Amino acid sequence: MKTWNAFLLATAVTALGFAIKTDPAQAFCVYNKTDKPIYSAVPTLENLRNFSVGIPVNNSSCCNWKNKDCNPTKKQNGILDAEVRIEFPRDAHYCGNPRKDMLGRSEPNYPRVKMQGGGYLTVVNNPAYKGAPPKTYWDVKIGDSGYLVQSWTYDHKLLDTYPCTRIR
Repeated sequence: MKTWNAFLLATAVTALGFAIKTDPAQAFCVYNKTDKPIYSAVPTLENLRNFSVGIPVNNSSCCNWKNKDCNPTKKQNGILDAEVRIEFPRDAHYCGNPRKDMLGRSEPNYPRVKMQGGGYLTVVNNPAYKGAPPKTYWDVKIGDSGYLVQSWTYDHKLLDTYPCTRIR
């Protein structure tokens, strides 16, 4: 009887583990590992903000990469442009590279970070931050930013790292 109860308990624990476990390859996720709340969105042509979420400190938000409302490419390795910003009471720090307008000119507003449809972003405090903000958005270097976004592929390889700063 004890053996049967132990078997049932082990089976229940294993089943619970499978039910709780999420496979990061099945979703793209944004992880907030900073000391501030963040906002993230993946704008698409059909809808300006299909994946659009506020993420509290030490939390995350995910969306299945097969869901075209979140990933218009519906490919695990499809490249998406994501918007990420660190929320401050009076202003926000935008993360990423300036995007181009239809004429190929850089637009400083709402920069973007690249991510894979099945990949993930980690938003972190920058350990190399020197404490002096850049004079303009165009001067931003990794060491000038208090926050960074790391873009990871679906198979856990670093795709790129982006600084975050206030747009003036």
